[in-house]
Amino acid sequence: RQRQRVRSARQSDALPVVDWDVVGGEARDHRPQFGYSSRSIHRCGSSISFGSGRLSALDQMALNRFIPTLDTTSSTKALPRVYLFIFASTPSSARNSRCSGGCLRCLRWSNRLLITATEGTKVEFIGMTRELGTPTDLSLRVLKPDGGQLATVDDNGTSEGRVTATCAAAGDYTLEVRDLLHRGGPEFSYEVLITPQQPGFRLEAGSDTLNIPAGGVAAVAVSVVRVDYGGEIALSAIGLPAGVTATPAYIGPGTNATVMTFEASADCKVESFPAIQIVGTARIGEQEVQSQAEVQSALRGQWNMTTVFPAQFRSAMTLATAPAEKLGVRFEPAELQFKRGEKPKLKVIATRGEGLDEQITLATNPAKSAFPGNVNMAMKPIAKGQNEIELEFDTNDKAAPGAYSIVLTATHKKGNETTTVSTPALTYRITE
Repeated sequence: RQRQRVRSARQSDALPVVDWDVVGGEARDHRPQFGYSSRSIHRCGSSISFGSGRLSALDQMALNRFIPTLDTTSSTKALPRVYLFIFASTPSSARNSRCSGGCLRCLRWSNRLLITATEGTKVEFIGMTRELGTPTDLSLRVLKPDGGQLATVDDNGTSEGRVTATCAAAGDYTLEVRDLLHRGGPEFSYEVLITPQQPGFRLEAGSDTLNIPAGGVAAVAVSVVRVDYGGEIALSAIGLPAGVTATPAYIGPGTNATVMTFEASADCKVESFPAIQIVGTARIGEQEVQSQAEVQSALRGQWNMTTVFPAQFRSAMTLATAPAEKLGVRFEPAELQFKRGEKPKLKVIATRGEGLDEQITLATNPAKSAFPGNVNMAMKPIAKGQNEIELEFDTNDKAAPGAYSIVLTATHKKGNETTTVSTPALTYRITE
């Protein structure tokens, strides 16, 4: 049992009190204990952890034999160890994190962590085994002070187990860690990142590559997992090469996805394959919160046998340019602001290349749920031989105020030739 004190986000964070109890078959280890201390530089968030506690003579012997005896080691597969505190190098939400690590020493073994929490505290638990390359199929269970189950989660496929528990009353809560198949042994190591949950969000991009036509537009879907925050999120990009720009885009209040677009100048030539990143920014209370969009789901679609990707690839998108398309479409104006209940109009203007004289159909990207609740726009094609069409927003007084984005896909068909392009994103802001 390892004791850690967790407070709500508004309270000052206290150093944990360690009381580690490794339970096998629900029986406590009563062998003679020897003190130890460690300092570990490990791969979890490029952080540094310090630990101390007591180990049985058998474990002490194993540690001395199989693990480097220097007080600083890059090992993340040590036998049971305790992290007193962790200094996270990236997300601000992890500054109050606690990281507990260990191994399941034999069959049907379980480890328990005692957490003292204040009333109303939300705590997120993330079990990490894929990250460390261990075979543990981790199962986490959070128990109430009376022993009843509060929350449970197993890691799933290539995803680490993640669960959030709300401590309704002050008291001692227990995190139980075991292998889902009741396996155990020195190789069944793990870490659990424990973080008082704070409002925020996580982004996921739908592709890890961008192929932009010269003088044209490329689109990528961006989805969000929200954590106690329902407001707007502004999207931008970093690392763009000369000649490539990112159109301003927003994930609006209460929505969970949008499409972001990138434009290349007509003479743009990308000599290498730069890695770019999509960044989301939101104002949550008095704090500006940022999150980089990950691309791990897209990578797993290509490398389905890969469980863990190097940190530098998790949010990096590769960009390249392609030959110009013969069709281009754009909104006019590129930005709109209107009151809810109003029905503003805008134009979609096409630039046709040689031979593209048939009807151009327009559709939202994505085809469904492209608009927030109580907002819509009826699609109409650009007629044969015409270069523009007027569209109209349809809103009512229940539309949620905020900034949103919309992207249209334009398709021209003639004979066996089909040309499909995207508009740059249109940003529209709804006010009271």
